[in-house]
Amino acid sequence: MEIKRPNFFVIGAGKSGTTTLYHSLSQHPQVYLTPTKETNYFALKGRKLPKGPDPDQKFHFPGSITDKAHYLAQFQGCQQQHLAIGEVCPMYLYSDVAAKNIKEFNPQAKIIAILRQPSQRLYSRYMHLVRERREPKDSLLQIFDEKSIWWERKDLIPEGFYHMHLSSYFKLFDNDQILVLLYDDLVYDKEGTLQSIFRHLEIDEEFRPTLDIVFNKSGKINSRFVDWWIGQNSVPKQIIQSLAPALFNHLKRTQTMKKWVTHFRNRNLKSNPAPSGLLRKLTDSVYKQDILRLEGLLQKDLSPWLT
Repeated sequence: MEIKRPNFFVIGAGKSGTTTLYHSLSQHPQVYLTPTKETNYFALKGRKLPKGPDPDQKFHFPGSITDKAHYLAQFQGCQQQHLAIGEVCPMYLYSDVAAKNIKEFNPQAKIIAILRQPSQRLYSRYMHLVRERREPKDSLLQIFDEKSIWWERKDLIPEGFYHMHLSSYFKLFDNDQILVLLYDDLVYDKEGTLQSIFRHLEIDEEFRPTLDIVFNKSGKINSRFVDWWIGQNSVPKQIIQSLAPALFNHLKRTQTMKKWVTHFRNRNLKSNPAPSGLLRKLTDSVYKQDILRLEGLLQKDLSPWLT
């Protein structure tokens, strides 16, 4: 039987609800998503991934898929009832080549982006890295230094230039193929936001996924002992994944297990507010012009992002 190919892509932005979308969409009986949440294939296809030390984490994608055969194998589990077949991959937003590669692969593909106020997104990304003990070598107060790692790594400052990144997609795809959502809409109206996605994908809008889990929360870890047991990179998780991958994948798909583990992970995190005035200064001096251009591109009022 011929393996079905993807017909939609959630392209980011990172720390803007993409993990929530992945888990919510995967519950829909007409949706099939790749078991690997971020294949990065269309950003990195054909590339040899660097090996060896990467202290600055400029190449933070060791699990990426770069050849076509392995990528298409991600869709072997696709069934007849799956009408919307896709993947969720924030790297596709800021990649220089992903839009072109997706267009060549499937010119009719539907594109979904979800965007968060860029300075808030960056701070959430920073706290995510703190949670995983992978924070940048340069301090948070160096974010205005364009020679710092904050500017060199595309998932940090550069990812927030949404107008620049989305322009590539709007040049290559028709407007009705692209759906751009705002993170705040997902936070305050999950059900309505998901219905708009279902409508865009032309699948049953009446389906209601479980929405009471907060996925991939950022924050500083309270207890290293608890994190050792149930954290994102916990030792038991790594052992099960290595010795019993089938069991691991089964547990990962179980809603009760997801809910239990995520609940205790989130309880083990605390949020640290950004230094006073830092995000406002970042918005005004770095992101403001891109936000204003984005307003014109999307015909959306983004003034709350500037105040």
